[in-house]
This record gives sequence, structure tokens and C-alpha cells, in this order.
Amino acid sequence: MKDIPFKIDRNGSASLPEQVAAGFRLAIRSGYYKPGDILPPRGEMADRLGISERIPREAMRILSDENLVRPGRGVGCVVLSRRETLHNGRVLIIERAICAGSYSVSVIAEEVRRRLMEAGYLYTSVSVDVRHGGRSLDLHPVEEAFCLPTDFAFAMFPTANLVRFLRKRGPFLALGGDCYGDDAVDISWSQARGHLLAQCRERGVRKILFSSYGCYDEELSAFRSAGFEVENIPIWPKDRFGFLEATEHGAFKAFRRRFAHKRRFPDLIYFGDDYVARGGLMALMSCGVRVPDDVKVVSLVNKGAVPSFPVSLSRIEYDPVAAGALIAGSIVARMKGKADAPRPVCVRYIPGDSFR
Repeated sequence: MKDIPFKIDRNGSASLPEQVAAGFRLAIRSGYYKPGDILPPRGEMADRLGISERIPREAMRILSDENLVRPGRGVGCVVLSRRETLHNGRVLIIERAICAGSYSVSVIAEEVRRRLMEAGYLYTSVSVDVRHGGRSLDLHPVEEAFCLPTDFAFAMFPTANLVRFLRKRGPFLALGGDCYGDDAVDISWSQARGHLLAQCRERGVRKILFSSYGCYDEELSAFRSAGFEVENIPIWPKDRFGFLEATEHGAFKAFRRRFAHKRRFPDLIYFGDDYVARGGLMALMSCGVRVPDDVKVVSLVNKGAVPSFPVSLSRIEYDPVAAGALIAGSIVARMKGKADAPRPVCVRYIPGDSFR
């Protein structure tokens, strides 16, 4: 039986199971342990390294998940060859903490995970947050996640510092955020927005009230550059971990204040978010504002989460399931070495009775 070629550093930052897994991982990849070799039993590992038997058990689970070893009943783990690995690769999925609870983000991420697993790929998910008082993301969780074998990364709404980091680490794909070019999935709103702007001109719309979660400069500038007078009501919920409910309540309060006395109606209200639309529409009804008689309404919505309303809602509709399928397909194609330019995610304008 070969000696274990590493020691435990009890002052190190990595946990003991991670240290044991890293030691055996390096020994396997360097050829010290060859395919077919049997690692020492867990009890023997514990004795040689001076640790409890729980530690090597957790370490072997990590290596088994990476398909580097196969646990053997009554013997130690068997080292696998690359031909015996049980998956095609591993993808790191990076999500923004600020998007926790977002319907579209959750659906896209789940669809990407489901389709990767169906195609025989493993994934690791990590959540990142901004540094205190700044706009850059804290990348420590991402750096730690890359300790696992990672063949590809997918980042949702990355900041510039995350994009720079990923470009140094290997192939990746990004949805939104500060990433542009061949590494970015293009969410093309321009065609659907063009249909809406054309309808606004046909219906004589001049004044638009725009409201969304946060500030969407691209959409605001699109309306303003088209010659419309735009009033903006941004909704900034404070509770980000319950921000769907907070967004809806915030929109309700903001629109109640704006329309309590039914004065200064715009020609059109454009909601840039499902939950802003829910709160805003409830406020309009509570104030006795009639849609579309007093004011016309259009909303940006996710397919599957269209707000209920007495009249059908004119909307720019985005399909997060289709987006997740497209992204997963692009990831798999790139991991197989196939040229795959990111295709635009389909968004469509659907006319309804709220804007007639």
C-alpha cells in the first residue's frame, strides 16, 4: 500500500475534508495513484493523517462526485480512468445574491441546471454579493468554487470585475450585466420595443409614465430618444430577500400616491416588471382609474407570470424557460468545441385590451 503523499495543515484556511480531497486529487492527477489503484481504507487514512474517520469519508464523497474515484464495498475507493468518468464535464453557475427570489432568474437557472444534467454534465452553483459600500462583487466564493474541476462557467448579470476574472479562468457565458460580445447572451428587446413604439405613435401617445424595479436606463432612453415625454417612478424595495413582495407593495404605495386624486394622467403607463405591474394595477383599481379609458397600460412580463387584470394586458413578453434552454444548449455546444454564436433570446410584443 502506497504512503499517503501529503499531510494535513491544521492552520490552513481550507476545511479538513477539503484538504484531504485536494491532496488525493493532486495525487491522482499527477499519476501517483493510477487508474485501478485502490486508495487506503478510510480508517487507515484517518490513522495516517491523525484525523477522525468522518473527514476521509466526506473527502471521498467529494472525489466520488467529481468522478475521480468509485467507492468499493469492503475495500478502499478505486481510482477511475478518464474513460470511466461518469459525466461529460462540470459547469459553474454564478448567480447574484440581489436576484434571490426573482422569478425569471430562478426559472432560467433551474432550466439550465436541468438541461445540463440531462446532457450528462455536472454543475456547481455559487451566489455572489457586492462588497460593502461598493459596486464590485466579492469574488471569494467564485475563487473557492473554482477549486473543483471546472470546464465552463455561466454568470447571470455579472459585474465588470467578475467578467475580468472569468476571462482569465477559461470559457464562460454571461447573461446580461457588464458582459458584451461573443461571451454574452443577447436579450434582444429592440424588435418587440419597436412594435410598441410604433403603436404609441399610431395612438397619439405623447406622455409615458415609466415604472420598474430599480432603474432601467436602456428602456428609459429608448422611450425618450423616440421623442416621448417620460415620467419615471423607480421602485426600490429595501428587503432584497423578500423583494418580490416588497416590490409589489412598493409599487402599490407609489401609484396610490401618484393617482390618489386622479390628476395629471399620462397617455400610457409602462411597467418594466411583473411585480411592479401587480402593485401598480391594484393601486389604479383602488383609485378608480379606468384602464384603458383613463390611461393605457403596457407591461414587460415573464411568460408564466402575467398579472391578472379585468382586461387583457398589452405586454412585451419574455420566456425564461426558452431562455434557459437556449443558454444550456449554447453551453453544451461550446463545451463540445462547436462554434456557437450566442443567439438572441426571443422577446415578443403581444397586443391586449389595456392599450386599444
